Amino acid sequence: MALFPFNNAATNVYFAFYTYFTYYAIMYLSGSTAAAIGGAVASAGVVLAISTFNSLFAPLMRIFDGITEIKTPFLIQIATPQTKGVQGWLNCA
Repeated sequence: MALFPFNNAATNVYFAFYTYFTYYAIMYLSGSTAAAIGGAVASAGVVLAISTFNSLFAPLMRIFDGITEIKTPFLIQIATPQTKGVQGWLNCA
């Protein structure tokens, strides 16, 4: 729990270094400052989009898991009445 902020800080530092690397790589390859700034802005936009997707995907995945976890044993019991659902499988093993 105490180390969680370090994970967030490490991710932010990585994204910052990635943006700087993109800026200098495009500057070196093209020789144009405008192209380098454009590449850095595009890189920052991609990083922002990926981090937004990740921050939305994890809670949505947990909600989906919470909904399906309730219904799965019921569906197993309907599909396999001869084994009496999940309890029958556990007793057979």
